[in-house]
Amino acid sequence: MQIRTRITLYFIALTASLLLFSFFLIYSISKKERKSEFVEQLKNKSITTADLLLKISDVDSLLLKVIDKNKKDVYDFENISIYDENKNEIYTNNDKIHFETIFKNINTVFLQIKLNNEINTELKSTIIVGQNYRFKGNNYFLLASARDTTGIKNLKQLKGNLVYIFICILSFIGIIGWIFSRQILKPINTVIDQVNYLKLKKLNTRLTVKNQNDEIAKLTDAFNKMLDRVEKTIKLQNSFISNASHEIINPLASITSQIEIALLSDRSTDNYKKTLRLVLQDINRLNQISEQLIKLSKYSDSQEKIGFNNLRIDELLWETKNSYLIKNPDAKIQLSIGNIPDNEQSLVFKVNDVLLKTCFNNLLDNAIKFSTDKGVKLNLFVNDDFEIVISFENNGAGIDENEFENLFTPFFRSSNSKNINGYGIGLAIVKSILDLHQFEITVESIPNNKTVFTIYFKQSSF
Repeated sequence: MQIRTRITLYFIALTASLLLFSFFLIYSISKKERKSEFVEQLKNKSITTADLLLKISDVDSLLLKVIDKNKKDVYDFENISIYDENKNEIYTNNDKIHFETIFKNINTVFLQIKLNNEINTELKSTIIVGQNYRFKGNNYFLLASARDTTGIKNLKQLKGNLVYIFICILSFIGIIGWIFSRQILKPINTVIDQVNYLKLKKLNTRLTVKNQNDEIAKLTDAFNKMLDRVEKTIKLQNSFISNASHEIINPLASITSQIEIALLSDRSTDNYKKTLRLVLQDINRLNQISEQLIKLSKYSDSQEKIGFNNLRIDELLWETKNSYLIKNPDAKIQLSIGNIPDNEQSLVFKVNDVLLKTCFNNLLDNAIKFSTDKGVKLNLFVNDDFEIVISFENNGAGIDENEFENLFTPFFRSSNSKNINGYGIGLAIVKSILDLHQFEITVESIPNNKTVFTIYFKQSSF
């Protein structure tokens, strides 16, 4: 079922519920008021009859019957009877209807009138009222019955009118609801049309947002943000494939050409050994690229497969520094620690030591590799936001600010790295590890001066 149809049906159902409730109240109140009004008329009519019979000496029961028969306001099946205190009927205006036959035990009725001063009941659409009447110290019982034919007819007519009005209003509401739902869904249909025209090769197209405050605008904005992410992902993917292909094809092409040259003619053993050494270098290069790609894939996986322990960040940094100097004794690493709180627990974070050491090691290697003096400055301190901050600073050619966005993309290499060995995977691994720990990294660079990579450790991050 389409949303437009569903909205229209909901609109009709809501209106129908309100109308049914309102019309039911109108009918119930009208029915109750009709009965109350008719009961009062019967009571007044019976009192008037008693007044004429008992208070006017010139009027006897025969004359009163003549008067009652000539009245124009006689109800259908009307019967007004007067009983004395001994329950003897002294007057009735309708000899065809007797209350003794209507009630199984009329004495019970008189008893109820005596106790409650009146009764009010309905039998087969006939209203019966009874009441006490006192005159000159004597007690009389007045019983009156009649059928409110006009009232019942009016109620039926009211019911028919309400049903007719109900059908007309629902039909009108259905039409209005159908038109109204079309206007409501018009922005959504516009979004659908725009989405249908989107193509994979034109992901730079964005949906237009007319109203900035409604839910449709929020949906459109969310879709545009998703398109931004998709476009960025596809660009990164294309860049990754292009760069990865380039890094892999070069060694393979080198291996192929060297083997083809070696097979052109017979050569000396030394020449074959030299060719094999060159081939081995290219194979080692391919192995290194494969290992880096495996690491990148592994570190980008979910943290559920990796164990985390509470460890001190400063100790991990010291261990990484010492391990790096053992393998690279010519490196110059200057480590400074300052503004550390007295509570050492503030240096403890839940991390994976192997991954974090790999992250530190890659940043150290990257800083020293691009440094003019093979040196790096490490700074560990607590900032004003009570975050542990570690910065890796080197002096060198720097990085163009326009390249910051792609620095952590696999196989991306900045313009100043053409003459430096590497595959452009190290920083991508760093970013994956820090994302896994939910830590933040930033980069600042001044061309031909220095570059600073900074990691922020937040206690609430993980």
